[in-house]
Amino acid sequence: MQRSSNMRHLLRNPSFLQPLLRPHLRGAASRAAALASPKGPEAEEERPPLPFEAVPGPRRWPLLGSLPAMLAHPAFDFERLPRLWSSYFKEFGPTFRLRLPGQGDIVYLSQPKDIECLMRATQENPIRPFLLSLKKVRQQTAFFKKDQTGIITEHGEEWWRVRRLIQTYSMRPKIVVQYLPQMDLVAKEFVERIAKLRDGENELPENFVQELFKWSLESVCLVTLNRRMGCLEGRPEGLKIIETSSKMFEAVTDCEYGVHWWKFIPTPSYRNLKASHDIMLGLAIEAVQHAQETLVTRGDSEGELNLVESLIGTPGLSFEDVVTHIIDFFLAATDTTSMTFIFTLYNLARHPHAQAKLQEELDEVLGRDHTAPVTPQQLARLSYTKACVRETLRVFAVAGFVARELHKDLVLDGYHVPKGTYIFASQFESGQNEEAFPNPDQFTPERWLRGNRGEEGSGQSAGVGVGVGAGVGVKNQFASIPFSVGPRKCIGSRIAQQEVYVLLARLLQRYNVSYHHTPWDPVFKTLLFPDQPPKFTVTER
Repeated sequence: MQRSSNMRHLLRNPSFLQPLLRPHLRGAASRAAALASPKGPEAEEERPPLPFEAVPGPRRWPLLGSLPAMLAHPAFDFERLPRLWSSYFKEFGPTFRLRLPGQGDIVYLSQPKDIECLMRATQENPIRPFLLSLKKVRQQTAFFKKDQTGIITEHGEEWWRVRRLIQTYSMRPKIVVQYLPQMDLVAKEFVERIAKLRDGENELPENFVQELFKWSLESVCLVTLNRRMGCLEGRPEGLKIIETSSKMFEAVTDCEYGVHWWKFIPTPSYRNLKASHDIMLGLAIEAVQHAQETLVTRGDSEGELNLVESLIGTPGLSFEDVVTHIIDFFLAATDTTSMTFIFTLYNLARHPHAQAKLQEELDEVLGRDHTAPVTPQQLARLSYTKACVRETLRVFAVAGFVARELHKDLVLDGYHVPKGTYIFASQFESGQNEEAFPNPDQFTPERWLRGNRGEEGSGQSAGVGVGVGAGVGVKNQFASIPFSVGPRKCIGSRIAQQEVYVLLARLLQRYNVSYHHTPWDPVFKTLLFPDQPPKFTVTER
């Protein structure tokens, strides 16, 4: 996609600054090493916290902050920003600080113990300093009431007002499992479809990512709206949602991870975000109005309510609340679920022993009859399948960060960090922590299993919150929290995981999957995406 922003072009072409700034970078690194805190818990306990100014990081300039140093760094690549952050962790230690125009100071954490400290300290008032550009779009849109822009952009009392009413229908396992038949239906149809899309070498097409988007949206629309959108057949309504969702993700990445000029002027990225959001808003309003009409025609006593019908009938939720949640569901459900699935499939294709073990579990639990429905009892027993997804989210941190704004002063890694500071807990880095995960470079699903499969049957762990227990091979659960934890845990996580489990089960119940091309070097667009066509080879078992 062409970049419309001149600043984006500058961020992607910083080489002319590197010779000028390299000496300053070396000096900043030296000063950071001199200020680094003593290693070991005993040293930390004996000394008072270091001042915030002692937090190491690249040199900061007036007005531009750390931006010139970032642009000049050899690891800088706007499409692979995790590389730069990883380099900074190597240069400055497990905690570093950036200052960016329009954002102020941001502290990046990588140690599980500090991430745990952050999550526990902010549990009662979890403020997430992210998607601020989306919040501004909604504040400037007449449909939204003042300070009521939805649970992914609000915090405090307004966030909790909506969250506590909505989470019943998407977080309770007994409710989520009721969506299993619809998910299973779409998964079976999708597996049939991709089998027909293979070429003469049994390879899937280059646009397999787009096919996954169709599966995810079709599944979530059937669950939330009880409507078939016709995504698998290419019906325009569904394809429009997918296209708009992708544009929103692209624009959000430019706004949130670029310089925040959009806070002061309507940048091209901000205008793109507003335009795509306006389209998504219209689609969501239409979907909720259709559900309202269906409820009136059908009557409350006829059949179970789907998710949006349940929300419509929930006291305390307005029409605007329901529409906003549907927008967020459309936005998050398509890309996040699809990327979780595709990276899991990639890992299994590159690790045949893990794939074989997963298929052994499927044969034992589901059998080889792919026409029989997957039951809740069977899904609960797919421990190794869940562990493969969990390990993938450690190896490839699809969402990248858990972000918080401090509502009070806090000591992190021996530094006094003041109230109001933005903290980004890097899942990229903490997921590779050798103390938490021995041999972190290895894909080892077994680390997420408990002592035996029988104990894993329920598949739920409140602490980790990812549908599989922390297991004997994980020494600190906060080292990898892909859906966050606590009251601000991703509200759609259980639905998304169940979708992924079912599709993995249906695909690998019937087929073997391999990959014979160049290893991936993922690009970062708010989420991780493959950097090349995922041309998997799919053959009958």
